[in-house]
Amino acid sequence: MKRNIYHYVLVLLMLSSAILGSTIFDTFQIAIELILFLMLFYGIITIKLQIIDIVLLGIFLFVFLISFSINEFLKIALNFKIYGLCILTFIYFRKVHFNPKKLIKLVHAINIFLIVHQFVTGQFIVPSAWFFGQYQEYANSRPVGIFLTPHASSFFIAVSTLYIVIQGKRYFKGWFFFSINLMTGSFTGLIAFLAQLMQQLFNYFSKKIPLLKFKFGWSTKILVIGFPLLLLAVYKEQFIELLKVNPYSRYNSVEIILNQLFDSRFFSDIFKVYPRDYQTYTIGQELMFADFANEIGFVKVFVEAGFVLGMFLLITLIGNLRYYGIFILVSLLHYSFAFNMPFMLFLMIQYDYEMTQRNQMDSISVIES
Repeated sequence: MKRNIYHYVLVLLMLSSAILGSTIFDTFQIAIELILFLMLFYGIITIKLQIIDIVLLGIFLFVFLISFSINEFLKIALNFKIYGLCILTFIYFRKVHFNPKKLIKLVHAINIFLIVHQFVTGQFIVPSAWFFGQYQEYANSRPVGIFLTPHASSFFIAVSTLYIVIQGKRYFKGWFFFSINLMTGSFTGLIAFLAQLMQQLFNYFSKKIPLLKFKFGWSTKILVIGFPLLLLAVYKEQFIELLKVNPYSRYNSVEIILNQLFDSRFFSDIFKVYPRDYQTYTIGQELMFADFANEIGFVKVFVEAGFVLGMFLLITLIGNLRYYGIFILVSLLHYSFAFNMPFMLFLMIQYDYEMTQRNQMDSISVIES
């Protein structure tokens, strides 16, 4: 009972942090994340660590020790907090299964209400949006949902929709959530969702059709991601022109991201070992060559965490979250909520655990039959 209360508090703190991150209440967010950091640190003391956990913590402490020694403390402290919470969340909840279903249902209900309300009325439920942070311009344009930004609310819906479709096989509810996600006008999460769903279809048919007997490992993951990117590299201009036909396609954002993705200047400086201040990095891009600074998520991760930790953490998450690996990889084409929002990572870990358990049970049933 006490353990459940402890876990509920952790989840509530992660949820509060995710919401406050888009508001002007920075002080409250910092206080909440400090408490969360200490509670998660206590949590990993109480569990048995594996080699991968120790290596991850070791790399984290090593690269940030270097960064603190050569950079301004406060700027790097923000990165330390972001990736420290990410790593602690991953280590702890990968070993502790806790799914607060009633709380998540409540979050979904509020999120759907806010999105539909803003989609219909054209404004947030509080029209002034006085407490919004950097995304205040969305208050009277795109539905922002419970996380007060369309990107995060869309990502949250996409994470849950994968669970609903794959684990529960509730396709009607999945279509409903997909429709709500469309209202946000944030399509990166939707594309990542479809890419992950495509992987699951490959897995399904590879078991049913003898000619497709293959294991969907790293090589095929790279193929599924790499082939569309190759097509986009060749036919980028035609693709953008096609999107311009649809006024709701957000082709402006797509054009910016694709231009950056195929311009080596935007990621030629991501290979430093130590974490750096991301704002300084993007200002440097705008001063030197860019009209728009970096919009690509994986570049942000490699700058904020350093290339070594960023790459190791990316490989670790993708390798351990079987049902969200492609989803995370594709979502990094624009944003990095899997890394900078512990609440999102927590959900993916718990959902992935349940889907893995069900898959193992189904495999056992097939063998027994």
